[in-house]
Amino acid sequence: DDFAVLASALLVFGVGLIFCSTAFAESIIARKNFLSAEKKILNLLQISISLVVFLIIFFSSGLISNFFQLDSENYFKLLGLTLFMVGFTSQIETLLRKDLQFESLAKYKIVSNLFGVSSSIAIAFIYKDPWAFIIGISLNHLMKSVLLLAYHHHLFKLGFKYEFKRISEHIHFSAYRMFTSAINQVSSRIEQIIITYFLGPIYLGIYTLGLQLIMQPYSKINPIISQISLPIFSKFKSNEELEHKYLLT
Repeated sequence: DDFAVLASALLVFGVGLIFCSTAFAESIIARKNFLSAEKKILNLLQISISLVVFLIIFFSSGLISNFFQLDSENYFKLLGLTLFMVGFTSQIETLLRKDLQFESLAKYKIVSNLFGVSSSIAIAFIYKDPWAFIIGISLNHLMKSVLLLAYHHHLFKLGFKYEFKRISEHIHFSAYRMFTSAINQVSSRIEQIIITYFLGPIYLGIYTLGLQLIMQPYSKINPIISQISLPIFSKFKSNEELEHKYLLT
């Protein structure tokens, strides 16, 4: 049952993360002339989307728990709150990526990961409960949000004034990307839903554990290229030599 809790938590958290962390990220990075008013209203929209995701997960946590045949309603509520925290500072992280400040982002990620993992190990050692993993995820993202706000709070701005045409372009581009990514995330995990429905949560946990071990190399290496390439290409859109090197990579 513990493996099943972790598997269901990863599934729900993965889908929610698409809306809370990357809603407008690619649109912001790709646009070269980015106005201050756009930053403010998009940040407000991002926080609003994260709040909606939190409320959906919070009030449907009972239904999600029943589907996975688990008594884990509180787990999903905590994950929903974590997703809201992610959305609260996601634009700061996006702007740092846009400015190619990957060294700072790497430091924050290392510190937050160490904090989350060490917390999970300590809680698991004391209580021997799947709460340890869920709390570890929450503390990881909480620490990252605290670091982003502490060192880059000047990037956190909210506003209501905007040009409808410019904002609508962001919304159209990002809506397509968000829902496409969400569909891909669900379709890539459809077998987990089938396993849960026909075989039960225990088999889901075993399957997910094996899948995570196999996918770890890809999930760690791929972002190194994908997250760096978009900001670079947005700055050098017509650089043929850069395109050639990227294709070789």
